[in-house]
Amino acid sequence: MCESKIDDDMKDTLKTQKTLRDMHKSLVKVIVAESGGSLSKQVLRACTKLHMPGFVSKSFFIRAILIVYVGCNFYLSFELAKFNIPTNYDELGETIKIARVMLQIKVV
Repeated sequence: MCESKIDDDMKDTLKTQKTLRDMHKSLVKVIVAESGGSLSKQVLRACTKLHMPGFVSKSFFIRAILIVYVGCNFYLSFELAKFNIPTNYDELGETIKIARVMLQIKVV
């Protein structure tokens, strides 16, 4: 999982996506190195199912993104949710929404 603070919304979202992609590539390289340079079909399938979630935040705003490896060095990025962090008692229900998104990411 990766978390980034936003200065320039689009630039930092792209930076977080790149960081998540690089984290996935590094994990696969370590797995290949530990297995002696070859991967079984089962491990290879598991590597493609490894999803990389990330949170990008600025002040009282959070964006949840997900990076998924699709094969041949290509990755997909999804914006799962974006929401404001509650700043007063009336908005406290938003905390449930934030927690639900975080749990969904953990399950994916």
